[in-house]
Amino acid sequence: MSWSECGTLPRIMLSNMDGTKKRVLTSSGIKCGYDLVFDRPSKKLYWRNSWGIEMSNLDGSSRQTVLQRAGITGFALTNRYLYWSESSGAIYLNSRTGNKRVKIASNLQTPHLVKAYAKQSLSHGRLALQ
Repeated sequence: MSWSECGTLPRIMLSNMDGTKKRVLTSSGIKCGYDLVFDRPSKKLYWRNSWGIEMSNLDGSSRQTVLQRAGITGFALTNRYLYWSESSGAIYLNSRTGNKRVKIASNLQTPHLVKAYAKQSLSHGRLALQ
């Protein structure tokens, strides 16, 4: 299980599903983590912050910025793509291994909570409806 804590000591936390073995994934350089997404195959956790999307291993190591853009309002992962919405009213996709950004929707009214479904959706960690 993962969650973020905001306030005077912002951090991203992990624990077993029953709440035992709580541990801090990261507490440096974040104001608050949003949209926590567990990527089961790579065993990494992704999160959104005020300047973009970051990820790290579950022990907090290998932290890196995946996408540096202000105004991201939500994101989702599939096996091949990263999808994100922006306050500008657009939704984009990007290959998880490349840098080419493709606008797939525009003229929206501040989209939030992007969900992407593929044969196996990593955002949910289970088989998605087809």
